[in-house]
Amino acid sequence: MSNLAIRSAAKVGRRGCGMHRFWPGLCAGVLLAVVPLATAQASSLQQLEQQQHQTSQQLNAEQSQLKATQNSILSTQSRIQQINQQIAQDRSRVAAIDGKIQATQAALTATQAQITSITKHLHYEASLLTAQVRLMEEHGAIGYLDVLLGAKSFSNFLSRLYMLSQVATMASNLVDQIKAQDNQLHQKQAQLVSQKNQLVSLQQQAVAATNAEQAAASSATALVISLHSQEQQQSAYIAQLKARLTSLVQQIQQLLAQFTGGYLSQHQLFTALYPLVQSATTQLGGGLPPALVIAVITEESGGNQHAVSPAGAVGLMQVEPGTAAPIEAELGLPPSALYNAEDNLLIGCFELRYLLDYFGGYGASANVSPSLAIPPGNSSTYLSEALAGYNAGPGSVKAYGNLAGLFAQSWGASVHQYVANIEALYLQYSQWAP
Repeated sequence: MSNLAIRSAAKVGRRGCGMHRFWPGLCAGVLLAVVPLATAQASSLQQLEQQQHQTSQQLNAEQSQLKATQNSILSTQSRIQQINQQIAQDRSRVAAIDGKIQATQAALTATQAQITSITKHLHYEASLLTAQVRLMEEHGAIGYLDVLLGAKSFSNFLSRLYMLSQVATMASNLVDQIKAQDNQLHQKQAQLVSQKNQLVSLQQQAVAATNAEQAAASSATALVISLHSQEQQQSAYIAQLKARLTSLVQQIQQLLAQFTGGYLSQHQLFTALYPLVQSATTQLGGGLPPALVIAVITEESGGNQHAVSPAGAVGLMQVEPGTAAPIEAELGLPPSALYNAEDNLLIGCFELRYLLDYFGGYGASANVSPSLAIPPGNSSTYLSEALAGYNAGPGSVKAYGNLAGLFAQSWGASVHQYVANIEALYLQYSQWAP
């Protein structure tokens, strides 16, 4: 905005004395109605304003709902990613569990083979013991006596007796060892079976969790598809609302054109301009009074969006291309925006807000009140300085130190009248503002 602050006094010659270029009656003070609009036209204007307000509300509501839908889509897509990650983790767990199950099954198979081998050995040992028992049953102690009586000496007899005792002890110990090994094998087999059952249970749980996550992912995907469908429907509806709003704006602009032809009163001009101006000030963050902007429009162009001054000032706000260029760049508007009524209004409001803050300090544009315009054309408030800067350039106001010095120049009377006219209109329009 630095190039806005250094505009020179030459702007007076480029812009001229406001609306007197288009409607000499405006420079004389408060505008008067030329010919009252018919009752049917006033009713039509009110209906258009109501339709525009309702359409704007519907558009805002649909845009809010669209934004909420888009946020819901993003949230659902994030949830789907989390679900897919969880599914990948569950599958990894299932693969690990399958590996453990296979290892356990291999160990179980080896253990079962070992048990089978030991069982065969036990059967063999049992058959030997059974044979010995049968020998004892059939021959009683005779079987053992045969061994003993076969001794050729007493020492041999003792030796054979000791040998039989050792054999009996070894047989008893072997039986105990076999029984202990058998018990251990049974316990190990029971543990392996328990572990296998636990692993199978974990696998089933993992599979169930994976199925649940996949079902949730499918549901989330269906929700995303549904939300995209709703988004498309809302986008189509918003496009319809925008088209309807554009139509209403065009109708209002047609009514504005009637004002320049003398068919609308001041009040009807204010009523027709108010929705458009309020929309522009809202886009800039609010704070700038629509009544003040409409007063500037009335003085500058009389509401004629096609007005072009001999010095090249364009549109409703009579903005010069050189002044508009940095504002268009800051607002992201094309150079042709100056010739569009809505963009011209937005650029002019931006310049006016800047001048109010420039002369009144940071945030001054948000505190402009009609009391600053009393008496009209005074030289003691930043409102008057900003309006003089809008007409003659802020450099001219600064060059003479104050408005009194500026108004004292040979061409300063026209600037003084310009400021007085706008402030008088601002006081009047403020009474009509909703």
